[in-house]
Amino acid sequence: ANYAVTFIFVLEMLLKWVAQQAFAGKGAYMKDNWNKLDFVIVVFAVIEVIVDVVKAIATATGQDLAFSIPTKPFSAFRAFRALRPLRSVRFFSGI
Repeated sequence: ANYAVTFIFVLEMLLKWVAQQAFAGKGAYMKDNWNKLDFVIVVFAVIEVIVDVVKAIATATGQDLAFSIPTKPFSAFRAFRALRPLRSVRFFSGI
């Protein structure tokens, strides 16, 4: 489930980059603070997925990683995904 949600968030971010331009222009993606938060969340989620895949490949091939990769910080940061729906609150003044 984590991989699917991460994929959806990455896809959404990339589509917004194309639609709003990533960095240049008046309405650029990275000029909005909520989009900056989304970007950081997506980056941490992608790093977590990469770490999980590396660990799974190492386990499947019977290799021992020469280093330990802590995943708790990435998992904890995933909780910030709950902030994403709060963005829509600014559009609904009655809430």
